[in-house]
Amino acid sequence: MGRRHATWVAIGGVVVYTLFVGASAAVVRAAIMGVLYLLGRHIGRETFAPVSLSTAAVVMTAINPYVLWDIGFQLSFGATVGLLLYAAPLERWAEHLLGRCLSPKDARRVVGWLSDALLVTLAAQLTTTPILLYYFRRLSLVTLLTNLLILPAQPGVMIWGGLATVAGLVWLPLGRVLGWVAWLFLTYTIETVRITARAPFAWVDLGRVEGWTVWAYYVLLGSLTWWGYQSPQRRGALLTRARAVWNGLTGRLGDRIAFSASVLLLLLGVIAWRTLPDGRLHVAFLDTGGDTVFVRTPSGRQVLIGGGPSASRLLDRLGRRMPFWDHDLDLVVLTHPDDDVLAGLIPVLERYEVERVIVPRVECHTHLCACWEEVLEDSGAQVLPGQAGLRIWLDEGVLLTVLHPGPDLFGRGSNFNDNSVVVRLDHGSVCFLLTGDAGPAVEGRLVAEGAWLRCDVLKAARYGDGSATTEPFLAAVDPRVVVIPAQEGVPFRQPDREMLDRLEGRRVVRTDKDGPVEVVSDGAGWEVK
Repeated sequence: MGRRHATWVAIGGVVVYTLFVGASAAVVRAAIMGVLYLLGRHIGRETFAPVSLSTAAVVMTAINPYVLWDIGFQLSFGATVGLLLYAAPLERWAEHLLGRCLSPKDARRVVGWLSDALLVTLAAQLTTTPILLYYFRRLSLVTLLTNLLILPAQPGVMIWGGLATVAGLVWLPLGRVLGWVAWLFLTYTIETVRITARAPFAWVDLGRVEGWTVWAYYVLLGSLTWWGYQSPQRRGALLTRARAVWNGLTGRLGDRIAFSASVLLLLLGVIAWRTLPDGRLHVAFLDTGGDTVFVRTPSGRQVLIGGGPSASRLLDRLGRRMPFWDHDLDLVVLTHPDDDVLAGLIPVLERYEVERVIVPRVECHTHLCACWEEVLEDSGAQVLPGQAGLRIWLDEGVLLTVLHPGPDLFGRGSNFNDNSVVVRLDHGSVCFLLTGDAGPAVEGRLVAEGAWLRCDVLKAARYGDGSATTEPFLAAVDPRVVVIPAQEGVPFRQPDREMLDRLEGRRVVRTDKDGPVEVVSDGAGWEVK
């Protein structure tokens, strides 16, 4: 077969392989770059990998712009950029470092062995770690070790897997025999990953990673990369110019004061810009150890529903959600006057200007209830009865409706949990059902009364207690996602296995495992962050 025909056969093989394995974003990216390389060899032109990568990205986004949000595409693109930019510099750095204690020949030999097993992985990690942290919120501490152990097996996986596939198309029994060989390499790979993942301190849970930190990392990495690729003479000239500019800005006292004030104003402006309303509804289930929901409407109105057992923790989580200069809450909802709610909510009323407060009509004679009544009166907030039928338009298109309790209270008002305020929050076609601390009796009454229950997001009551969130109630609500407020390390604030079994097949997020859970809605759809 001539070289001309061999190129087209190879391209055909790449296309067939891409289709055969499912044409995921990562595979399509690699296939486009491979085809460009083969075409370059065919016409006698050298290919430039960064251009090929850019071309692959342009072609894929032109066909499907949503591929930009595909995690596989992001990781594949980032890993390839890392290999192109950092693999060779890391090899030179390692060779220079080893050259201090080894001969140049031995140093090159060691680097040649380390390159695929360690340095290439490190180069890819430089550009993919922020993406992994943003989506999966965990930092693996055994990545380099795991890759070092499984890399030797990967040629066996690909070669024997490919032979098994081709042989199976010709004669199935032969394909099965060859597949057993590939299975050995695959089993070694999978078990190695499982064993290293179970090692103590194999990973660190970082909680939620903000998008701006990812962008800040890439800006810093890009700046350092650009600086590293400059020649020594160029870097020297840039440093000289930077010193001259700095001296010009800070040479006199007045200049230093003006420069410092400008930087401070810029930082304050950036912080203020980040806290501006974005036109969407934000419902955040806070990890306070209690039942706490913070709502920010599309125009920036702020609502706190529930409280928490720790005042410091609730104030801290609330402060993270609100601009540092903003101490106004448009509405506070006291779901029920238990101590583990009032302990955190009383300081909120003391430190924030609250416009309105919804209070359930229950009898309470504890010390904290007396403190609450005193602080509530001193706050000057308008008090609204937490009774079924109360409706408040929080913003344009955002409606809060109280579904429970009704006029007839459980236990003549002495049962705090079953007289807990249950609210429904609607924004366009998206709905949130916040059940407070209501138990199965309340759920049964709401279902029997035919209450307006069907919602996209359900907050499980009583920290996921096995007696609550019953099957009939779940069927009536039919949520697409269930949020469980829980506290790690506290058994009675952990979801029961019985309740988790009932939620099987539904998406479940927990504040003890996932940290603060935020659901963002534009009124037509929603996403969990």
